[in-house]
Amino acid sequence: MEIHVIEIQELSPEESAFILATMRRASDGASFGCAIKGFFDVVCRNPDGDVAWEIHQPNLQTDFGRRVWAERQYSSGLGIFTSPVGEVALSSRYCLLDHSGQTQISTGVAPTIDSNAITKTVSNTFATPAANRQLAVVGLASTTYAVATFGATAIMCYSLINPVKTQTTIQTLEVSYRLTLQAAV
Repeated sequence: MEIHVIEIQELSPEESAFILATMRRASDGASFGCAIKGFFDVVCRNPDGDVAWEIHQPNLQTDFGRRVWAERQYSSGLGIFTSPVGEVALSSRYCLLDHSGQTQISTGVAPTIDSNAITKTVSNTFATPAANRQLAVVGLASTTYAVATFGATAIMCYSLINPVKTQTTIQTLEVSYRLTLQAAV
């Protein structure tokens, strides 16, 4: 199969409908499809601004996340989350339950858009936590709940952090997600 990268400058409603239709066809075994590739950066900073630790790695795009991208292009209402729950990364995953109450979630984060590369970047800085916080997962969600008995729901993409990292009570946490739409023919 020959792969061609199609560069789209800006998505019109017609192009959005076309991409959604081709993504649905690709799941039925057609030879055309789109992929959303993503990376995240996490930087944990000490009070003096020095980097305590950092991570840069790809993320797993969930089935729900692919549908949200196709239908709304991750336009608004996004939340970056971290969780101490290190469950297996599955594209079918929709939620991560957390009974410890350590899931932290930013809400209402709007992405910045690079229309030349069809890339959206979502960033947030988490303040110092009240108690040391374990980070086993970092992710992006559409609608999230930071209730101790729930964790994060409507997960669009996420990645496991291995080994688990700790954000102490004096450290801030900067998280940035970059997601790019790529088409293959």
